[in-house]
Amino acid sequence: MKLEALDALKGDCFLLSWDKNNYLLIDSGTKGTYPFLKKRLNQVSKLEAIIVTHVDYDHIGGFIKLMTVQRPPIEPTYDIYINTPDLILSPNESDKVGYKHGILFDKKISDKGIVPKSIYLGVNRTNTIKIKDLNLTILSPSKAILQALKNNWTAESLYKQYQQETKTSDKVGARHSNLQGYQEIIDTKEKIHKWKDDLINSSSIAFIAEYSKKKILFLADSNPIEIERELKKLGYSEKRKLKVDLVKISHHGSKFNTSINLLKMIDCVSFLISTNGRGPYYHPHRETIVKIAEYSRKDRTTRLNIYTNYTLNKRNFITTAEEKDWNIN
Repeated sequence: MKLEALDALKGDCFLLSWDKNNYLLIDSGTKGTYPFLKKRLNQVSKLEAIIVTHVDYDHIGGFIKLMTVQRPPIEPTYDIYINTPDLILSPNESDKVGYKHGILFDKKISDKGIVPKSIYLGVNRTNTIKIKDLNLTILSPSKAILQALKNNWTAESLYKQYQQETKTSDKVGARHSNLQGYQEIIDTKEKIHKWKDDLINSSSIAFIAEYSKKKILFLADSNPIEIERELKKLGYSEKRKLKVDLVKISHHGSKFNTSINLLKMIDCVSFLISTNGRGPYYHPHRETIVKIAEYSRKDRTTRLNIYTNYTLNKRNFITTAEEKDWNIN
């Protein structure tokens, strides 16, 4: 398998390929991702499928733009999977994440003759989907989360959620001037959002992609407690870890979406964080990097790889000495 992380600003946009000519598009970034996405898709003969992980503008903005052009590089024959085909967040006038009233997503693509398919826990008996020879094991979202999302689908509730998330995000000035101590982060009880307080992100489609003995864990913006629960159901634990070749970290490295317990259940030394590092969220959070460094491996003799799709200022979340001491690439 080969994974390409496109320029998606603060969002996600990935092109997964396998067996040379098979391609799966996962999310499409913001509207600003459109030029890169269109250019790359025009180089691909066809897509086997598209997955829209959740109804948030920084994951579907590029796709919305694609649907407005006269001849988009998207064919009606493509399978498009989404958690909630009848809900979508519309962008505001800027390129920031927009928390406005929902618009019907299926109206956007029905004009192109495309009928989306749903992915959620319980979609079938095994919670697995096969795309050619690529196997996907679904880990999120649950029916309870999707139902709550639909029940709370109002502009007011979404905007309040957006304000709360922004209020609790680190500010770039503080991160430049004073990094919180490693031990202090380890000793401080982590704060993970309850899924009921973070419906949009918690409704993300998260899955394990597997092909030819290679595995990638895609977490979108999912809730780590929900992922922990599903991995336990599959028989994984701290003693019997899920071995994968790469983990796409949830929610661009937010400290609220990566838990210690989840990291302890995963056997992996390569992690991908998708973000340009800019405001208002300034991801990734230092706390996430510290947790990965501390809990993702047996000890520091094992080299740790953290990849990003943009060149970030590492000194915003790790010092030069820590980078060497923690054995992080």
